[in-house]
Amino acid sequence: MEKNGVLCTLSDARLRQIEAAPELLAELCEARNDTDVPGLLDLADTWDALDYLLSDRGREPMLGDAILARTGRAIAASTPHGKARVLLPDRVAHVSMALARLPRDVVRIRFPSLHGKEIHGDYGQDRSPSEREVQTVARSLIRVSSLYARAATAGHGMLAVLI
Repeated sequence: MEKNGVLCTLSDARLRQIEAAPELLAELCEARNDTDVPGLLDLADTWDALDYLLSDRGREPMLGDAILARTGRAIAASTPHGKARVLLPDRVAHVSMALARLPRDVVRIRFPSLHGKEIHGDYGQDRSPSEREVQTVARSLIRVSSLYARAATAGHGMLAVLI
């Protein structure tokens, strides 16, 4: 089954709306197909490769929150792949700083570590990955870092969900 990772910045008002009406999560995620939703980032199938490259699936706790919000609070809003999780603004700021400290070429450096692992989207499974494959994941990381920086500056939380 195809899974996409989605991140969405959350003002206090947006969080209250989703908590009061959990079905809004499905509407928000569906709207991404029709329009540009401010503060929403669809990672498509790069989410698992990013999670592995950044945190080795949560072994590095701060960056383990960047894609899946592991230490975030689960909320009632969910998808067939599980509950959405929310990071509070303070944690978002710390994740943003950790992302900013990564080397520019972190994806290229760590990409070989994906080989032989079960990675959603099959990223890194070729012994000689294509430049396009590496760049796809690298562009996703740039968008994640930018989203976290904007959220941290605005004092927003972050929602993470697999759809």
